[in-house]
Amino acid sequence: IKEIARQIKEPLAGKIKIDLKENQVLLKSSDVTINIEPVLKGYLADVIMEDLVNAGFQNGYLELEGGIFIARGEDFNGPWKVQVSDATTEFAHHTFLYKVSDTAAATVADMQKSLSLSASDIKSVTVFTKEGACKAEGMASAAYAMGLAQAEKFLKGADVERAVVLDTAGQFHQFGGIR
Repeated sequence: IKEIARQIKEPLAGKIKIDLKENQVLLKSSDVTINIEPVLKGYLADVIMEDLVNAGFQNGYLELEGGIFIARGEDFNGPWKVQVSDATTEFAHHTFLYKVSDTAAATVADMQKSLSLSASDIKSVTVFTKEGACKAEGMASAAYAMGLAQAEKFLKGADVERAVVLDTAGQFHQFGGIR
């Protein structure tokens, strides 16, 4: 969470101290509140995939409800495919498939009523990263909350492999490329 806060230049990030040895998060001020909801599913996906890898699985694809994906290794046909789509109508979808291996992806969308997200001029944000689903979900949540203009600036400079923003007009904006 602190890394995501640092990347989005959140001023309250300096008021959080994380002690990994003691497994503690210390708040240096009483005016700081941490909401883990925007990264919780990503964190859980990372834990599940870590357990699978520790159990000996070398290739796998994990998808959690709500747009969280982790791809390890490859499918028998090659890289795994993560779908980013726009349900333009009830019967039609505009979809891109992105080939990935050893990559996590998270999509945050306006239709996710479970998240307490503010209204945005963005339909969805999908972030791909080699650093785990927790980071992907946090970055996607931050970009969604920023709105289109700020999200474009943020994602152009973000340390992610790829990001795809779908605006309310149905346009796909792509940043970066899978390395």
